[in-house]
Amino acid sequence: MNVREAHPPVAEAGRAARPRAWARGRWSGERLFPYVMVAPATLILLLFTIYPTLFNLNASLRDVTVYNFTSGAHRFIGTRNYEALGRSAEFWGATGATLLYVVASVGFGFLIAFGLALALQHTPGLRALVSPFLLVPLMATPAVVALAWNQMLVSELGVVNYLLGLVGLPAPPWLGTAPWPLVTVVLIDVWQHVPFMFFVLLAGLTVLPDEPFEAAAIDGAGTWDSFRYLTLPLLQPVILVTLIFRTMNAFTSFDVIYVLTGGAPGTGTEILNLFLYRKAFKGFEFGQAGAVAVAMVLITGLIGLVLIRLMSREDAERD
Repeated sequence: MNVREAHPPVAEAGRAARPRAWARGRWSGERLFPYVMVAPATLILLLFTIYPTLFNLNASLRDVTVYNFTSGAHRFIGTRNYEALGRSAEFWGATGATLLYVVASVGFGFLIAFGLALALQHTPGLRALVSPFLLVPLMATPAVVALAWNQMLVSELGVVNYLLGLVGLPAPPWLGTAPWPLVTVVLIDVWQHVPFMFFVLLAGLTVLPDEPFEAAAIDGAGTWDSFRYLTLPLLQPVILVTLIFRTMNAFTSFDVIYVLTGGAPGTGTEILNLFLYRKAFKGFEFGQAGAVAVAMVLITGLIGLVLIRLMSREDAERD
């Protein structure tokens, strides 16, 4: 009888132990290393997101004002801040202005960006010429954008009013009577963020496969049919991702509107971010400001969820 036959359990146990030891070594070394590397950044990110979120949620359920902010004697009042918002005409006015601002800026911006991307898709020379100019709005900070447009629109030497005068058109009250201030901030937002959507949509168009379009052309499909039945369905994931990012960004706008109008005339351009700012840093009603912030998170989350569900449904239908 040899050793292998005499001690089969020991030999089998040794062979079984080696993979387990190897797996433990993989987990303690290779597999653990990436988690160790990202742990500091993750902890910092959690510290600067989770704590403010929990603090704000707690403040929205308490009576927090400038008088008791530092003392910590915040009386728990439950959902009274939310109930006050529900009865506030100012809150609903700011919500309506926000939704109108988001729909207008994202909608018009998308149409312009998509049109530019389609026009420049097959013209690399013209695309190389136009792209550097489109990068300028992306690189400019919002405060600088607001100040520059203020000079171009309102100043007596403003170039926009001068050009309108050359063609015999009157200069509208850009930042004067309603609805022009809201129209103005929408146009500025479109100008600033069209390049982002343009570059994303153009990248999606350039990677579309050529075979379906060539087959459609052989079958006699026209330009409109190819666009409707091929370009739009194939580009739909890119379109939805672009709309999600752009909608979230527009919903949290603040800088340009604050510098240009401050919410004026009256509260005509006071979107939810400006309403929150007024509640917190002018009225010092930190509890109600916290409730506004929670409401904004819920609204943006709902919008994002709807867009994501649309994207998931379209992916399922294609599969």
